[in-house]
Amino acid sequence: MRVKGRSLRKALLAGCAAVSLGAAAMGGQARADDQTRAFAIAGQDLGSALKVFALNSGRDVVFAPDLVRGKNSPGVNGQLSDAEALKVLLANSGLGFERTASGGFVVRGAAADPQGGSAGGGAETNVVQELVVTAQKKSESIQVVPIAISAFTQQDLTTRQIAGGPDLMTQVPNMTFTKTNFSSYSIQIRGIGTQAISATVDPAVAVAFNNTPFIRNRFFEQEFYDLERIEVLRGPQGTLYGRNATAGVVNILSAKPNLSEEQAKFSADVANYRSTRVEGMVNLPLVDDKVALRIAGAWTKRDGYDTNTITGNQIDGRDLWSTRTSLRFEPTDRLQANLIWEHFQEGDDRLRSGKQLCHRHSVQQVGGTLTDLEGGNGRTFSQGCIAASLY
Repeated sequence: MRVKGRSLRKALLAGCAAVSLGAAAMGGQARADDQTRAFAIAGQDLGSALKVFALNSGRDVVFAPDLVRGKNSPGVNGQLSDAEALKVLLANSGLGFERTASGGFVVRGAAADPQGGSAGGGAETNVVQELVVTAQKKSESIQVVPIAISAFTQQDLTTRQIAGGPDLMTQVPNMTFTKTNFSSYSIQIRGIGTQAISATVDPAVAVAFNNTPFIRNRFFEQEFYDLERIEVLRGPQGTLYGRNATAGVVNILSAKPNLSEEQAKFSADVANYRSTRVEGMVNLPLVDDKVALRIAGAWTKRDGYDTNTITGNQIDGRDLWSTRTSLRFEPTDRLQANLIWEHFQEGDDRLRSGKQLCHRHSVQQVGGTLTDLEGGNGRTFSQGCIAASLY
């Protein structure tokens, strides 16, 4: 919840809904300084106390309603600065706060990680957190980036069942995805994209990996695993991402090695159609706070959902795997290098496009010479299908 100096509006911070209520009593914008003022807020439930505090101080106060539900505040009385008064209001609640660039306050859990896109488990699942993105190739809060952007952490991808590139359509406004039997695909944002799908045609929406645009990639086939986040930028981004970003950019950022902590993760999913998916990660610090190694991988295999009526076999199955090895080197605070090697392999019967109209191509003669259709020689010269009208 955000309580602001004058306005009533809604705010969205790191995927958690926040509500803004008016504080017309103060008027004007929140002051940048932290001068003292007289506070007289009685003891009450914490949510109500924070609203009164925002009205008295004229500052933005952002918090998740579920975070303060069931908590009480002892109140505050006296001549105090805004930060000191808020600290008293939060006493014994197990919560803390941070200042924003505009002079407001964000109430957080005591163990919140401001760099994460979503909170951890347990009691912190309702913590409002700041999502830091690199859409402009520098770390910034998603709230101050002047770009229409949708960002998803790895936890968001898992929760929303975003397994691969085409699934982003269900979560990103104005985004469509098409694919044919050829090696390329077409992403359109706000109706702008490339209709010609070919290996020789440049896309209108760039796909970048760790802020580096990739013209040839496996965005359609490969599944997401061990990622830091995915950023989808809507609108022309040619200044930072090149000529192939006319409509926007999909930026995939892999999880980087942790220099100070050993980590490991493993998950396995089993479902019908003999579906199996395995995903894992191991992080190993090699030199304290200077060198670390991270190895991650994913494997998916399942039978197809469709049946070939001629052979009786299942089709459109999956049999693919990918591995990624990352080596991070950070000798000083001003120098960081990441060496990343990734391999992807697929050997399945994936159906890339269906319901294609096909008229059988029958060759009866070649160069004036009749072909032996019954003997099968005509098939040698046949393309299989020829162009046909939908009508």
